[in-house]
Amino acid sequence: MHYKYKKTAFYFRKLIFFISVVILFSFQAKLFGAVVLFQGKLLDKDTGEPIGTTFRFFNSAGKKNQSQSSVSDGSYQVVLNSGDSYYFAVRNYIVVEPPASFELPESQIYAEIRRNYYLRKITLDMNLFTLKIFEANSKDILQNSSDKLKELKFFMDMNPHINLKITISSKDSYFKSSRKKVQYTDKRGRTRTKTIRVSESELLSVFSKERYDELLKKFDELKIPKGHTIFEEDRLQTKYSRKSKSKSTDDQPNVTISVYKILDFN
Repeated sequence: MHYKYKKTAFYFRKLIFFISVVILFSFQAKLFGAVVLFQGKLLDKDTGEPIGTTFRFFNSAGKKNQSQSSVSDGSYQVVLNSGDSYYFAVRNYIVVEPPASFELPESQIYAEIRRNYYLRKITLDMNLFTLKIFEANSKDILQNSSDKLKELKFFMDMNPHINLKITISSKDSYFKSSRKKVQYTDKRGRTRTKTIRVSESELLSVFSKERYDELLKKFDELKIPKGHTIFEEDRLQTKYSRKSKSKSTDDQPNVTISVYKILDFN
């Protein structure tokens, strides 16, 4: 009888321990979200050939999960947390489809997701990002642009050997030509003052460069490397009139980021 009681108590303690473990893991899943096995293949968009390369998934806090795809078939596997957003960055490639940014819905149970990514090799002058960063007719940076610029940061973290060309547009802006006084030296060596006309295009050129300078300040804030960037003004300016201002004009991108140079990288 005593032996039977001890055996029953032993199994009862095991049951209590098992229930406690289940409750603990359920609590953790509710608190942190269950994990997701994210898997698929990396394939060349144009040829369909498998790609073996290094990649990283960056979460919303900037933490990275780095892995490598198989050279033979491009397959990959990585464990991610549900209930978080991610950006997928690949060394020497851009993501063509599906979008590099995505969210994993929060879940309390383990899940598996299969997703193939189609990539394209990075080449000179390739367009990487086309963004609306500035408010119309302003040098002020839009508050909601930080998320897109963080994607640029993650891309550069994965590809530090890429030099960027930043093309700033002022198509969404308008300046009237003006006049200003400048000093000059006449034939007798005397300092004189004269009034000159400053054209609209000259004002827009200065304005584009000022926008670029403001963008570099944002780079500093987000810790995006700016040492390998060059400025380019968008020369295809479209004259903008306040009278004919439209919503479509306000919504158009004003920053294009492309590949300027690819450094040797080992």
